[in-house]
Amino acid sequence: MNDHVFWILEADIKAGQLDKLKALMREMVEGTQRDEPRALNYEWFIADDGKSLHLYERYADPDAVMVHRGNFAQKYRERF
Repeated sequence: MNDHVFWILEADIKAGQLDKLKALMREMVEGTQRDEPRALNYEWFIADDGKSLHLYERYADPDAVMVHRGNFAQKYRERF
């Protein structure tokens, strides 16, 4: 057994915001890879119709989740 924490998120994309979301997601992935070594998976997909985002995140343990939550709140929450 391990302490991994994961979730799958599905969110609607507001009309006209797809390009901004793609740029933000690229920034978030780069930041997570750079600043969060205990983030084990951080993957996103846009539905073929461009109307929904699917995000899969997995972390080594609850402490790694808290680091991610802090980074997300500080850097990305307002734009997301």
